[in-house]
Amino acid sequence: MSEKAELLISLGNTMLTEGWGKISSGNGAGKPTMISQDSPGFGSVLADASKAAFRAADTIEDFIPKDKHLLGGGSQSKARFNTSDIGEAQAIIQEALRSPPNAIFLPNSNIPGTFRVVADLGREIGVKGQNSVRVIVGMGGRVINAFRVYER
Repeated sequence: MSEKAELLISLGNTMLTEGWGKISSGNGAGKPTMISQDSPGFGSVLADASKAAFRAADTIEDFIPKDKHLLGGGSQSKARFNTSDIGEAQAIIQEALRSPPNAIFLPNSNIPGTFRVVADLGREIGVKGQNSVRVIVGMGGRVINAFRVYER
Protein backbone atom coordinates (compact mmCIF):
# COMPACT_ATOMS: atom_id res chain seq x y z
CA MET A 1 0.00 0.00 0.00
CA SER A 2 1.36 3.47 -0.84
CA GLU A 3 2.29 6.00 1.84
CA LYS A 4 -0.47 8.31 0.60
CA ALA A 5 -3.08 5.54 0.91
CA GLU A 6 -1.88 4.79 4.45
CA LEU A 7 -2.16 8.47 5.37
CA LEU A 8 -5.67 8.66 3.96
CA ILE A 9 -6.70 5.57 5.92
CA SER A 10 -5.19 7.10 9.07
CA LEU A 11 -7.14 10.31 8.45
CA GLY A 12 -10.31 8.33 7.85
CA ASN A 13 -9.82 6.26 11.01
CA THR A 14 -9.28 9.36 13.13
CA MET A 15 -12.25 11.20 11.68
CA LEU A 16 -14.56 8.22 11.97
CA THR A 17 -13.59 7.46 15.56
CA GLU A 18 -14.27 11.09 16.41
CA GLY A 19 -17.75 10.79 14.91
CA TRP A 20 -17.21 12.70 11.65
CA GLY A 21 -18.39 9.89 9.45
CA LYS A 22 -20.42 6.72 9.60
CA ILE A 23 -19.55 3.15 8.85
CA SER A 24 -21.60 0.04 9.36
CA SER A 25 -18.99 -2.11 11.11
CA GLY A 26 -17.22 -1.53 14.40
CA ASN A 27 -16.21 -2.99 17.71
CA GLY A 28 -19.73 -3.25 19.12
CA ALA A 29 -19.39 0.00 21.03
CA GLY A 30 -20.22 2.17 18.05
CA LYS A 31 -16.56 2.83 17.25
CA PRO A 32 -14.96 1.45 14.10
CA THR A 33 -11.96 -0.77 14.68
CA MET A 34 -10.34 -0.23 11.27
CA ILE A 35 -11.38 0.98 7.87
CA SER A 36 -9.93 0.49 4.45
CA GLN A 37 -10.29 2.45 1.27
CA ASP A 38 -13.28 0.23 0.46
CA SER A 39 -15.08 0.72 3.78
CA PRO A 40 -18.41 2.52 3.71
CA GLY A 41 -17.93 6.13 4.73
CA PHE A 42 -14.21 6.33 3.91
CA GLY A 43 -14.66 8.31 0.72
CA SER A 44 -17.14 10.66 2.37
CA VAL A 45 -14.67 11.46 5.17
CA LEU A 46 -11.98 12.45 2.70
CA ALA A 47 -14.55 14.28 0.55
CA ASP A 48 -15.75 16.23 3.61
CA ALA A 49 -12.17 17.19 4.50
CA SER A 50 -11.49 18.24 0.90
CA LYS A 51 -14.63 20.40 0.84
CA ALA A 52 -13.62 21.98 4.16
CA ALA A 53 -10.16 22.78 2.75
CA PHE A 54 -11.68 24.45 -0.32
CA ARG A 55 -14.12 26.44 1.89
CA ALA A 56 -11.15 27.56 4.00
CA ALA A 57 -9.33 28.67 0.83
CA ASP A 58 -12.42 30.61 -0.30
CA THR A 59 -12.52 32.54 2.99
CA ILE A 60 -8.76 32.91 3.57
CA GLU A 61 -9.14 36.64 4.23
CA ASP A 62 -10.84 35.71 7.53
CA PHE A 63 -7.57 34.16 8.75
CA ILE A 64 -4.78 36.39 10.00
CA PRO A 65 -1.47 34.53 10.42
CA LYS A 66 0.13 34.80 13.84
CA ASP A 67 2.91 37.39 14.05
CA LYS A 68 5.39 34.71 15.10
CA HIS A 69 4.83 33.03 11.71
CA LEU A 70 5.59 36.19 9.70
CA LEU A 71 9.06 37.43 8.77
CA GLY A 72 8.87 40.65 10.78
CA GLY A 73 6.96 39.20 13.71
CA GLY A 74 9.84 39.31 16.17
CA SER A 75 10.16 35.54 16.50
CA GLN A 76 13.23 33.59 15.45
CA SER A 77 11.05 30.55 14.76
CA LYS A 78 11.97 28.41 11.78
CA ALA A 79 8.22 28.15 11.04
CA ARG A 80 8.07 31.69 9.63
CA PHE A 81 6.95 32.61 6.14
CA ASN A 82 9.56 34.51 4.12
CA THR A 83 7.26 37.53 4.01
CA SER A 84 5.89 39.99 6.53
CA ASP A 85 2.93 40.82 4.27
CA ILE A 86 -0.29 39.25 5.58
CA GLY A 87 -1.82 39.17 2.08
CA GLU A 88 1.18 37.28 0.67
CA ALA A 89 1.06 34.77 3.53
CA GLN A 90 -2.68 34.30 2.96
CA ALA A 91 -2.04 33.70 -0.76
CA ILE A 92 0.55 31.00 0.11
CA ILE A 93 -1.91 29.33 2.49
CA GLN A 94 -4.72 29.55 -0.07
CA GLU A 95 -2.50 27.99 -2.74
CA ALA A 96 -1.66 25.12 -0.38
CA LEU A 97 -5.35 24.48 0.33
CA ARG A 98 -6.15 24.42 -3.39
CA SER A 99 -3.30 22.18 -4.53
CA PRO A 100 -4.68 18.62 -4.36
CA PRO A 101 -1.84 17.01 -6.33
CA ASN A 102 0.69 18.36 -3.82
CA ALA A 103 -1.42 18.27 -0.65
CA ILE A 104 -1.50 15.54 1.95
CA PHE A 105 -4.43 15.34 4.36
CA LEU A 106 -3.52 14.13 7.84
CA PRO A 107 -5.41 13.73 11.10
CA ASN A 108 -4.82 16.34 13.79
CA SER A 109 -5.37 14.73 17.17
CA ASN A 110 -4.25 17.90 18.97
CA ILE A 111 -7.49 19.76 18.20
CA PRO A 112 -10.72 17.74 17.87
CA GLY A 113 -12.72 18.44 14.72
CA THR A 114 -9.66 19.50 12.72
CA PHE A 115 -7.20 18.01 10.25
CA ARG A 116 -3.85 19.02 8.75
CA VAL A 117 -3.14 19.82 5.14
CA VAL A 118 0.55 19.74 4.22
CA ALA A 119 1.48 20.94 0.75
CA ASP A 120 4.85 21.21 -0.96
CA LEU A 121 4.55 24.27 -3.18
CA GLY A 122 7.80 23.58 -5.01
CA ARG A 123 9.46 26.88 -4.15
CA GLU A 124 11.09 28.48 -1.12
CA ILE A 125 8.43 30.07 1.06
CA GLY A 126 10.00 29.80 4.52
CA VAL A 127 12.88 31.67 6.14
CA LYS A 128 14.95 28.49 6.45
CA GLY A 129 14.38 27.30 2.88
CA GLN A 130 11.15 25.40 3.49
CA ASN A 131 8.96 24.57 0.50
CA SER A 132 5.97 23.22 2.46
CA VAL A 133 3.20 24.73 4.50
CA ARG A 134 1.08 23.03 7.15
CA VAL A 135 -2.47 24.32 7.53
CA ILE A 136 -4.73 23.30 10.40
CA VAL A 137 -8.31 23.34 9.12
CA GLY A 138 -11.60 22.89 10.97
CA MET A 139 -14.20 20.61 9.43
CA GLY A 140 -16.42 23.68 9.16
CA GLY A 141 -14.02 25.15 6.61
CA ARG A 142 -12.00 27.60 8.72
CA VAL A 143 -8.22 27.93 8.93
CA ILE A 144 -7.10 27.55 12.54
CA ASN A 145 -3.36 28.02 12.02
CA ALA A 146 -0.76 27.85 9.25
CA PHE A 147 3.02 27.82 9.21
CA ARG A 148 6.09 26.69 7.26
CA VAL A 149 7.40 23.16 7.69
CA TYR A 150 10.13 20.98 6.21
CA GLU A 151 7.79 17.98 6.16
CA ARG A 152 4.46 16.86 7.56
